[in-house]
Amino acid sequence: MDLQQMRYVLAVAETGGFTRAAERCHVAQSALSHQVARLERELGARLFDRTSRRVRLTAAGEAFLPAARQALEAAGRARAEVAAATGEIRGTLTLGSIPTVAAVDLPAVLREYRLRHPDVRIRLRTGSSERMVEQVREGTLDAAFLGVPPGFPAHGVHSRQLCRGRHVAVVAPEHPLAGEDEADLRRLAAEVFVDFAEGSAARAQSDRAFAAAGLRREVAFEVSGVELMVRMVRYGLGVALLPEAFTAELHGVRRVALTDGPVRVERLVHSRFPPSPAAAAFLALLGTPDHRETPPAPGAAHRARPSDRKAPPDMSVIHRTTLTPGKLELLTAWLPSRPWYRGGAGGPELAKAGGFRLDDPEGEVGIEFMAVTDTAGPHPVTYLVPLTYRGAPLDGAEHALLTTAEHGVLGRRWIYDGCQDPLLVAELTALFEGRTRAQHQSVSDTPDPDVHVTRTGDGPLPADFTVTGDEGEETVLTASHGTRLRVRRVLRPAPAGPAGQGQDEAGRVAGIWRTPDGGAVRGDFVVLCEGPRA
Repeated sequence: MDLQQMRYVLAVAETGGFTRAAERCHVAQSALSHQVARLERELGARLFDRTSRRVRLTAAGEAFLPAARQALEAAGRARAEVAAATGEIRGTLTLGSIPTVAAVDLPAVLREYRLRHPDVRIRLRTGSSERMVEQVREGTLDAAFLGVPPGFPAHGVHSRQLCRGRHVAVVAPEHPLAGEDEADLRRLAAEVFVDFAEGSAARAQSDRAFAAAGLRREVAFEVSGVELMVRMVRYGLGVALLPEAFTAELHGVRRVALTDGPVRVERLVHSRFPPSPAAAAFLALLGTPDHRETPPAPGAAHRARPSDRKAPPDMSVIHRTTLTPGKLELLTAWLPSRPWYRGGAGGPELAKAGGFRLDDPEGEVGIEFMAVTDTAGPHPVTYLVPLTYRGAPLDGAEHALLTTAEHGVLGRRWIYDGCQDPLLVAELTALFEGRTRAQHQSVSDTPDPDVHVTRTGDGPLPADFTVTGDEGEETVLTASHGTRLRVRRVLRPAPAGPAGQGQDEAGRVAGIWRTPDGGAVRGDFVVLCEGPRA
């Protein structure tokens, strides 16, 4: 018995025939059939019942298949372990996800993973949460993102809660409820619904919520995908219930909060067995370096309820949602008022280009260094905009307030020019001192390896930096003894070759941003200067 024979058996079982299996394995059908027959003789049992119309697994074949899969997975992990021991991560990463995952920006995470580990083959499958737990337990999935009701039993796997929130009603713009801030299930019971197929896990939570309220509803349209569901709602054919964070990116529909809507918990699950190097790298990217299951602290379930606001939200957690108005929308209005703005009278056309975050030690304030590119003019211009997101106004900083916005999960945010916010400045100095690290812009608890910090000296920096003005394409913050932070507002690619250093330069924060043609360039974000001005 060898691994190739197992691959052939698996291919026949999955394709339902020897011809298609041979095509998948890129071998002649006769060669594949010969190897399967040879394996059957060795085992002393037929694995397939063959007829002129179909090929079907026997009871022996059904018993053989799971063990064969595990053997092939183990062989793949062994090869990957050898590659990892030599400093390379190879192999296959197989993930599962619900279609409406909202706790992480999955495409952004996968792009980052591919950039870091280009030799790993990534496979993504969608399915029901119940089935994906089984697949993780069986070893056919390395990890999966679930959307389940509170208390969902994920036995036999490691599980971590990512977020928790209620469903909202999604209605057409002209629907009578479109102008309402909130409603309850009783008001919705008379509506016609668009939902997933009866019996599916994606629909079960909504069905249970109506049943618990003693209500019946009519689901006239059953669909298999969110895109079709939203289109039908947009055309006024019905209403839908979807997770609040997921709906933040939908266009052409209105969201209505539900006071008694179903609660969904998103969880990341992965195997209890030691992960392959490819899977371990993915879990580390998501901020899961420890694969032991940690039980929640007493009262943790209560603290996770959205209605409990006694403790401030942890702003270091990335939510897959948007602000209203959105970041690009508010910057489109704000940038032309800045002295370092290089655009014309027609206004900017902005696109996100990169950046990084810093974590507030108290978890109360979001801190972001956001790079945006204006493509309205003949030549693209990339701006660096440090921003802070607060849950309440910052005393004495009215001049630095860009706007207020509604966050899909956290509620109202006060958004400030970060150069004017003492907390951002304090964390920026901590970055230069090595007391904190730049964080990935779209993944929680993950340092950004593309942000490089250098400093020629050591010891603490002054704590009294304040903005002293804009100079050309920079905003300058000055502290005691002339120490300065020069924040680049217009980003320029670093020149080729070794970086030059000014006479008073003592450090840099440099990073990468994307260009409109899909490339990436590196340059300085912030420069630290000490001593008298050169």
